[in-house]
Amino acid sequence: MKKTEQLPVYETPTFSDLTSAGNCHSECQGGCSASNSAAACFACKHFTQSLRNRAGFKCVERCDDGFYQDNDKCKICSIHCKTCVKAEQCVTCHGAQLLIDVDHFGHFDHGQCVDSCPQGLISDYDSNLLQSRCVLKKNPCSRGYYEDERKNCVACDESCSTCHGPGSLKCDECAQGYSNTTYGFCRPCCGQTLNDEHCEDCSSPHKNPISSSSGNHPSIFKTFFIAITSIAIFISLIYGCMKCFDDGILSPLAYFTRSNDNEYSQLNSALQDEDSDDDEDYDSDEEELFKVPTEKQKPQQPTDLTSIITR
Repeated sequence: MKKTEQLPVYETPTFSDLTSAGNCHSECQGGCSASNSAAACFACKHFTQSLRNRAGFKCVERCDDGFYQDNDKCKICSIHCKTCVKAEQCVTCHGAQLLIDVDHFGHFDHGQCVDSCPQGLISDYDSNLLQSRCVLKKNPCSRGYYEDERKNCVACDESCSTCHGPGSLKCDECAQGYSNTTYGFCRPCCGQTLNDEHCEDCSSPHKNPISSSSGNHPSIFKTFFIAITSIAIFISLIYGCMKCFDDGILSPLAYFTRSNDNEYSQLNSALQDEDSDDDEDYDSDEEELFKVPTEKQKPQQPTDLTSIITR
C-alpha cells in the first residue's frame, strides 16, 4: 500500500510573530518595519491613506487635503477638488475657481468646481470666506412664491413650502404632508390619498418609499380592469379584421362587381390574343429577313461582256 506523504502545516502569522523595528510612528498599531515612518506600520490606529506617488499606504490621524473619509480609509478626491466629501463632490476648489452649491433635485453639478457660474446661478463671494460659490439668486418674492422670467411672483407648487421655480422638482422646502427624503423631490406622505402608487414614509425618513396601505386594493382592481379591457379590445379587433376579409371589404379588387370582372377578363383575353398575333407577324418577318437563299433562289451572275464580243 502506497504511503501518503504528509504536508507540513504552517500557522498564519500574526502581528506578534512579526519582528518590529521599534520606535514606531505614533499612528502605528502592532509594530512597524521601520522606525518613525507612518508608511511602515503593520496596522493603523485611525485611518489608512494610500500614497500619492507610489504603491502602499500610510497611517494618518485624519485625512489629508485631497482625500475623503470612507469608513477607516482615506480615498483620493478628483483632481478638480482641493478637498471633498466624495470622489466627485468638492468642498473647496483650487485657485480662484467657484464651487457650485445647489443641493436640489435635478442639479447634478452640485459640488463641481468651475471657472464661471452656469446659467441660472449667480456668484457669491461674501457668505463663505473660505470658498466662493455659485448659488441660486435670492428670491425677491414672499414665502411660497418664486420670480418668473417676466419678474412676476408666481405661487409655488402645492408640494413646496418654498421654491425657485415651477413644479415639485424646484422645491427648496417641502410643504406640510410632503417629504423629499428618498428621491430628493417632494412627494406626498403615505396614506393621504387612495390613488397613491408611491409615496414617502414621513414617519421614518431613512426608510425606503412604500405604497399606501389604503390604496392597495384600488390599485389591484384598477390593474385587473385595465388588463381585462385591453384583452377584450384586442379580441374585438381580431374578430373585426377577420369579418372584413370574409366580406371582401379589405380585398384589393373589392370595388369590382361580377359584371365588371367579366368585362375585365374579356379585355385581358383580347389583349393577349393581339399580342400573340403581333408575335407571329414579327417571327415571320424575321424568318424572311434572315432566310438563307437556295440554289434556285441564288441571284444570276452578271454576263461577261468580253465573251459576248468574242462571239
